[in-house]
Amino acid sequence: MYADAEGFDIRSLFDAAERRESKRHKNCKEEINIAGAELKLLGNGKLYDYLECKDIKRMHEEFERLDGDVKVKSIKTTYSDLQERAWQLACLGRNSSLQDKALQGFIKYGQLYQLWNQFEDNMTAFSVMEQQIKDLDGRINQLDEKIATFQEKSDQIDTLNLTVNQAQSTANDAVIRANNAQGTANQAISGISSLQTGIQDGSVVALKASMLKARDDNHWLRFNRVDPSNHDVFMLWRNDNTFHPTIRVQASDQLLARNDSHWMKCKGVDAENQDCYGLLRFDGDWFNLIQVAAIGNLP
Repeated sequence: MYADAEGFDIRSLFDAAERRESKRHKNCKEEINIAGAELKLLGNGKLYDYLECKDIKRMHEEFERLDGDVKVKSIKTTYSDLQERAWQLACLGRNSSLQDKALQGFIKYGQLYQLWNQFEDNMTAFSVMEQQIKDLDGRINQLDEKIATFQEKSDQIDTLNLTVNQAQSTANDAVIRANNAQGTANQAISGISSLQTGIQDGSVVALKASMLKARDDNHWLRFNRVDPSNHDVFMLWRNDNTFHPTIRVQASDQLLARNDSHWMKCKGVDAENQDCYGLLRFDGDWFNLIQVAAIGNLP
């Protein structure tokens, strides 16, 4: 007289566990749209969904009610039961759409079971979370260390790249300088070759230099003109391209006379120890035919 058509006993309303079970029963029937149906008349698929819904809700309620103190063994038992039920459904629904649904559940709950199976049965979900947080902190610290190491290596690589770029720039400058030096060397070699060619063909003769250096690099002894007697006249040439007749030759042993065949030269010393000059002809004969006219001061 106290039970309904599905065997529900009204006295269960006074028991907390029964009230929770009744609430789960009602909510799960509404969620899978079987609120007005009897459980014994449900097909395998709907019955599987109903039982799965109740097991999941019961586990969530335990988490909330016990504030995370649910034992690992209880969680593993729930996932083990769900996996076993999924396997039974896969066997019953072979070669039908139920088989795919059941296999998905079998794999999912098997993975969840393996996830919790790495912890001891007497541990609680809360202690597992604490342990996982500690492990996560340790991994984060390791990751931070790896990041710091990576950053250090990255800085070293940046420094190395900078050094390489500087070395490359230095090498490029050295190549440019080497090319310039090679160009200068080529020009020098070309100049030397031209000089050597000139010397070999007689166009360059040291004894026939165009001018001789005087007091410094700004003053040179250089050919100026040919005089009326067809003699070459040398004068002092300055680097401002002007000529100056300020050339003095000391200790000359003979002076040009009328032409290249006649020269005035010291002939000897007389009895009074005086230097005597005479006219020396090209054939070696001496003549006392020297006359100095309109002479001024001689140095």
